[in-house]
Amino acid sequence: MKTTAALILLVFALLYVPTAHADTFGSGDNTFNIDFVTIGNPGNADDTDGVPDPAGKVEYSYRIGKFEISEDIIDKANNEGQLYISQNNRGANKPATNVSWGESARFVNWLNTSTGSKEAYKFDGLGNFQSWEPGDEGYNPNNRFRNSLATYFLPSMDEWYKAAYYD
Repeated sequence: MKTTAALILLVFALLYVPTAHADTFGSGDNTFNIDFVTIGNPGNADDTDGVPDPAGKVEYSYRIGKFEISEDIIDKANNEGQLYISQNNRGANKPATNVSWGESARFVNWLNTSTGSKEAYKFDGLGNFQSWEPGDEGYNPNNRFRNSLATYFLPSMDEWYKAAYYD
């Protein structure tokens, strides 16, 4: 299933840093920044007035990308990390669209490994998504889909909802 830039835009860091700032990735002509904002107020109540119901309760502070990931950033990440992420090529400053969840996860994994962190998502040798298992470094029985030692992730529905709607 193909998604829009909204999925890849929402790459975020689970850092407990109360400031907003940009993180730098790549090198040389392929250097780029991603601006992050901190979403605080851990343990907020669920929103029960909207759809989905309930939504948006998050027990921790986290950072989330402030803007969509541009086609230029995808081009630079592709050049730097040989990621082979497809996109619509509408213009360098346009949001990257037509990017699959798997491509988004590979992008996030590259953000992590290019900065010395662990991959967030596990794939087998054929590129099929796998869950983290007991014995895997960074395994968390409460979330087998994310490596707990990674820095950057795709947001969960509740994380995205809170970032978008929480007051």
